[in-house]
Amino acid sequence: MDQAADNFQDFVMRRPDRRRLSTAAVSAHSQRVKWLRLIVPAIGAGVLMTYALSATPPVIDKAFMRDFANIDTDAENMRLNRPRHTGYDLEGNPFEIAAASALRNPETPGLISLDSPQAFRGLENDEDVTVRALRGLMDTEAKRLDLSSSVELDHRIGGSDFTLNTDAAEVDFENKTIKSVSGVSGSGDRGTVAADSMTVYQDEGRAVFEGNVQFQIAPAKKKDDDTGG
Repeated sequence: MDQAADNFQDFVMRRPDRRRLSTAAVSAHSQRVKWLRLIVPAIGAGVLMTYALSATPPVIDKAFMRDFANIDTDAENMRLNRPRHTGYDLEGNPFEIAAASALRNPETPGLISLDSPQAFRGLENDEDVTVRALRGLMDTEAKRLDLSSSVELDHRIGGSDFTLNTDAAEVDFENKTIKSVSGVSGSGDRGTVAADSMTVYQDEGRAVFEGNVQFQIAPAKKKDDDTGG
């Protein structure tokens, strides 16, 4: 059973829906461009960390924290509509990161509010992962990203899908971890999982489920061509 649980956990952490994000027009205004460059990598570093895979080079977090100080703190609330970024990770896999909007209040310059942050990453062998939440709050001083309201991770391998859900999660950039603030549950073709909490360790590439952990492994389905129709 331990081996089956390990295999199931590996499946849980590996991918989702291949739906692409909608194209968003970004203003050529220099301030908006700078916001796009700063905010979007931060979304990627936080959201993509939820499945323990690095989407961008490790210098991206430090660059964001350093350059963010150059934003004019005397300006009124600064909002960027539909920030979007596409590229390739260190392994050559495509990724796409976006949000409906990003907002910073000059009275709390270290905080950035994100509306509907979402990240997609394509992997080999017809595999992809999508992570989304209704809300996100980036704390640049604490180096933390809080995801809340329907945090969802979709993982798809070929025709097999798995979805993990939790009400809220905390991403710690310094320690490279993400932890569900509330209970987590997931279901898919391979079975179901539920626990009081889940912690992902990015450096170790693993997820740990704790408290009332329940795994149900679904029996593998035989293909039609294997059974002669």
